[in-house]
Amino acid sequence: MAKSGNFFHTIKDDTDVAAINQTFDGAKVSSLTLNEASSIGSRFSGKIEGIIVKVSGITGGAAKLTIKGQAGGLSIIPDTEAIIALDVGSTTAGTVAYYAGLVWANTDDILKLYYTCDAGGLLVDSVTVTWSE
Repeated sequence: MAKSGNFFHTIKDDTDVAAINQTFDGAKVSSLTLNEASSIGSRFSGKIEGIIVKVSGITGGAAKLTIKGQAGGLSIIPDTEAIIALDVGSTTAGTVAYYAGLVWANTDDILKLYYTCDAGGLLVDSVTVTWSE
């Protein structure tokens, strides 16, 4: 019997993205290969569900992180701002969570995320994207 229902996949990029400030910078990017853990082949077809960004080195009063997502040469996740939830007992590290809810199909399965913050600066430690097929 064939599988049916939703299948969820999690992709993580642990590459540090340093010196995030108040301007989007094309060199400060996280790249995630969405089909890395998929059974659907090389063409991406799925729903981008959640995006979790782990940050540290928060300085200068940064309280919000804005992301922008691009894939296949298109901006598929518009500028989306969320509050940084500080880790318990910390004033310089935290997590930011986003819900995308975006159905996307393209031959390009690379999702690129760009960042900016509302004040000061910070470091993106990792980003995790969950998507379903």
